[in-house]
Parts: sequence; C-alpha cells; structure tokens
Amino acid sequence: MVFADLIKDYGPSVPWVLAVAGLLYNNRTANHREKRKEFRADIDSIEKVVKELSGKLTTYFRLAEHTVDTKRSEAEIKVLFKELDFKWERLSRRQTGGTLGLFIDPCSQALESLFDQATGQYFESADLIPPADVNGHVSDLQIRSLIFVEALHSLFLKKFDGI
Repeated sequence: MVFADLIKDYGPSVPWVLAVAGLLYNNRTANHREKRKEFRADIDSIEKVVKELSGKLTTYFRLAEHTVDTKRSEAEIKVLFKELDFKWERLSRRQTGGTLGLFIDPCSQALESLFDQATGQYFESADLIPPADVNGHVSDLQIRSLIFVEALHSLFLKKFDGI
C-alpha cells in the first residue's frame, strides 16, 4: 500500500521533472554549440585578416623602389595588424585559463613572431630588401602566417574536441 500511495501522490510530477530535465539538457547543449560556432567564426575572421595582411606584405616587400603608394601600403599594413590585435584579444578573452592557457601562449608567440618579421628592418625604412633576399623574406612571412593560423586551429581543437 505504501508504494501505491507514493505513486498516487508523486506519480503525476515525474513527467514534469523529466520534461524540465530534458529542457535543461537541450539548453546546455545548444549553448555549447553556439559558443563553438562563435569561436569558429572568430577564428575564421582572424584567418581572413591574416590572408589579406600576408598578401599586402608580399606586395610591399616585392616593391623595387619606394613610391607614393608605399606610405599608403605601410598604413594599410599597420591598420591590418591593429585589427588582428583586436580580434586576437577578443578571442583570447574567451578563455578561462587552465590548460587552454598553454595553447593561447603559442598563438600569442606566433602572432608576435609574424609582427616582428613583418615590421623588422625593412618596414617603413628607406632601405629596400636586397633582391636576392626578397623571396626568402616573403616566404618567412607566409610561413609565420600559416603557423599563427595553425595555432588558432589547434586552440579550437583543444577547447572543443580535447585533441
């Protein structure tokens, strides 16, 4: 009789409890999926800026002489680096520390390495790169760009897939 009374008293609330638990679970998975999409979109926007920046840097360093357009190119490159900094800061603030901090550091180092290579000795300088060194310098820039983008993708995989 005790069991029958228990079912009679609390039985109607069991479906409600199951429905609420299901709604909470669905909300949690939807929030996780949305965060994943936002994080991926941020990485994609950074990747687009890096590609544009890489193209402008390649054009800039392959110039045979300084012209009036050189100053405009330098300004565009600086603006792209600033945009990249802002986007990277926004993305890195999404992290809450822990082991992910270990994956943020390589991204920051790769971005700094790209910046140092791009704005080093020959950027905004009267000196041009010796023609024999242009291809090597441009190749280095492109490789550093790829390393930064790959570090971002590794961060994504670690954050959401645990890889």
